[in-house]
Amino acid sequence: MIEFVIAAMTVLGVLFLGMAMLGKFSDVRNKALMASRYAGWERTVWTVDPGWRASHGSFASKGDEEIRSEFVQRVLGHDQAALASSDRTARRLPGGMAPMWKDHAGVDMLRNYADVTLGSGVDETPAATLKPITAAMGAANAVSAGFDLATRNLYRAEVGLSVAGDNAALRALWPGWTGFGMQDHTVLLTNAWTPEGRNGTLAVIKEAVPTSKGGVIDTALTVGLAAFGPEILKLDLGRIQPDVVPADRLGSR
Repeated sequence: MIEFVIAAMTVLGVLFLGMAMLGKFSDVRNKALMASRYAGWERTVWTVDPGWRASHGSFASKGDEEIRSEFVQRVLGHDQAALASSDRTARRLPGGMAPMWKDHAGVDMLRNYADVTLGSGVDETPAATLKPITAAMGAANAVSAGFDLATRNLYRAEVGLSVAGDNAALRALWPGWTGFGMQDHTVLLTNAWTPEGRNGTLAVIKEAVPTSKGGVIDTALTVGLAAFGPEILKLDLGRIQPDVVPADRLGSR
């Protein structure tokens, strides 16, 4: 009977500790998901591939090392007072790790900054195959028109976390323990973004308005037609501007 009680307590004790560790590893998996989403959305704004953006405004650039440093401080950190611009250059583990990331002995399971990895980039979308066709169609006409839309806008980020590789408590519970690893991938298909969003949009729209390029309607022709309709001289051909709402339509504010 005593042997049975001892064996049962041993098994139940290991199961109890194992369930607690599963909860901790579940939190690691959740943080890997959050970190990959953070990195993916950051990559849509902070690029390493100017490409289309260089033609339609400036671009903001940030490398993988800076994004990795940021999400380590902001996602993996615990009880941080506020976001700081220095997060991108910290490149170290935050001062206070989450309590869920400590083992039964109170030791942090994530102990090395190098155990956090990030890979990100941007790829062509299937729409890129249409660009040569539209370019050829435009070249065949005296005045070409078409949207110069971005096609390298498939953004991706892969975050990897490796924890508890040298954890003595877990090695004592499970002989042969080598650590717990988690990877998560985020892929986003978005429109390209530039700091000068309005100017970039105007530049794209202009390519689709033939009259903005001149030479579509002869000036002499408009002067001749003015005898039948003077309003034709007031045509502002090729003008592109945001919609203007008349003051009497705005109502009271």
